[in-house]
Amino acid sequence: MVDWDAIVAIAGAAVVLVAVVFALPLIYDYRFANGRVEVVLFGKIPVYWIDGRDIESIEVGDWNDLGLFTVHAGNRLRRSGIVVIRRKTAVLYQVAITPRHPRAFVAQVQRWKRQS
Repeated sequence: MVDWDAIVAIAGAAVVLVAVVFALPLIYDYRFANGRVEVVLFGKIPVYWIDGRDIESIEVGDWNDLGLFTVHAGNRLRRSGIVVIRRKTAVLYQVAITPRHPRAFVAQVQRWKRQS
């Protein structure tokens, strides 16, 4: 006999999970402004940032490039095309983010670093 309550509960949980995953970029995203990489809520409120002077390197990579002590701040599901930031001064010196256009984001930060 089919337990319809369980099927409905599982389907509902799956729908909620998919909705949350696709809503994450609307809730928080990334920008490079004021000489720092910022994680922003609703595109406006900075809640975490990395000063541009503290960035040792920034590159487009994939999850296999990350070490054990990495801050994972991704908001999009992707296997590759993540931005890996290595900081000069931090215990957790690597940060992985997933901006919408990873190569353009990296180019913007690298351009700023060359000019500063």
